[in-house]
Amino acid sequence: MGDASCQESGRENRAVRPRSPFVAAALLCLAAACAGPGGDGPPSAPPPARTYVSLGDSYSAGGGLPGASPPCGRGPAAYPSLLAQQAGLVASLHACNGATTSDVLDRAQFPGEGPQVGAVTADADVVTISIGGNDIGFGPRIRSCVLDAQPCTRQEAEVNADLAALGPKLSAVYGEVRQRAPDATLVVVGYPQLVADPDQARYESCAGLTPDEARWVRDKGAALARIVRTSAEAAGARFVDAVSRFAGHEACTADPWMTGITLTTLEGSFHPNAAGHQQLAAMVQAALA
Repeated sequence: MGDASCQESGRENRAVRPRSPFVAAALLCLAAACAGPGGDGPPSAPPPARTYVSLGDSYSAGGGLPGASPPCGRGPAAYPSLLAQQAGLVASLHACNGATTSDVLDRAQFPGEGPQVGAVTADADVVTISIGGNDIGFGPRIRSCVLDAQPCTRQEAEVNADLAALGPKLSAVYGEVRQRAPDATLVVVGYPQLVADPDQARYESCAGLTPDEARWVRDKGAALARIVRTSAEAAGARFVDAVSRFAGHEACTADPWMTGITLTTLEGSFHPNAAGHQQLAAMVQAALA
């Protein structure tokens, strides 16, 4: 009897001995993990895919890339399509070759195409945009001075006037996007420099462009980049700095991410090539992260 009583007493003592607080916490965490968010049953379903709206001009549409669809020239190798695939986004693509800020805000660029901002709704999670280059006519002006053998600097006054007017136009675009989708992440994709630094250029791949013209193009490209960045940051957008990323890979370099003059498709001249769009997709994805 004595032995049985001792054994029973020992069991009682063991039964009431408190557990270590660390052990208790671990058991609670394990129980919660096994039960799932609801406390019991299987884990909840994954969240729905984020919705993504792409706006802008040929730098977002994919100007000059193969597989483009008329009239806007959107293609599967452009960074918005690549981004949607890589980040698992449900994409609505509305960027269009030749688009200006007016085509984004209040003008139908082609039948059934625009204004682009009409695609931005309150349920959008991500909006990307590149716009402004066509407001200053940068592409056509550069092509004309290269192909016509006339100095680019003859357009100094006109380009400066267009640059001075660009900031308010960009602010209006970004503000409208913000108003339509206040909870969306707005990513403004800046323009890279179009041509290489003259000290690093291979001018055999940019026939017709002199070192002085290249310096002028880069000077105006830097001014454009500053205006786009300042307007984007004032709107609370995330800015993708393509100038820095593309440095050493502009047109007229040994490893270009930009095309030079393309006589078969002039509209694709001085635009990101396939490698350039892969870089842009990676940059935007990093900005979203």
